[in-house]
Amino acid sequence: MAILYNISFDTVNCYLLPCCADRLEAKVPLEVLDKRYWICKQKVDAFPTKLKEFKAERIKQKQLGNNVKQIGLKILINGGYGLFGNPGFKYSDIRVAELITAYGRYTLSIMQQIAKSNGFEIVGSNISHYHNFFFTCAFLFRKYQYDEDFNKSD
Repeated sequence: MAILYNISFDTVNCYLLPCCADRLEAKVPLEVLDKRYWICKQKVDAFPTKLKEFKAERIKQKQLGNNVKQIGLKILINGGYGLFGNPGFKYSDIRVAELITAYGRYTLSIMQQIAKSNGFEIVGSNISHYHNFFFTCAFLFRKYQYDEDFNKSD
């Protein structure tokens, strides 16, 4: 979510200079989070940039079969946003963790609506790393009447 929405300590409410405060496309929708946040549209900050680099390196390590490095990078990518909620972190900003979590919840709720409208039953849900998000959720939905349809004989 941080990469997709450019969420970082320097981009939430444009940090020092509110350059995007009046830009409609920068405002966080109320259905995502009912607060008056916006996200800078003029710069990409270090956190999303580093996440992209870590993601590329993780894919490379996975292709090379280096499981230890790729899992370490996965943990770093998935848990990086949690640091922003820690007051001991130099760049601590609870808004960053809050926004990443809110966008994850929002995305999951939209996916649940789509699944239900297509006749799927929600049997569980999980917010995984954004790269695997849709793949993970695909296994958490089950088509109604699946058991009967699967066991039908010709």
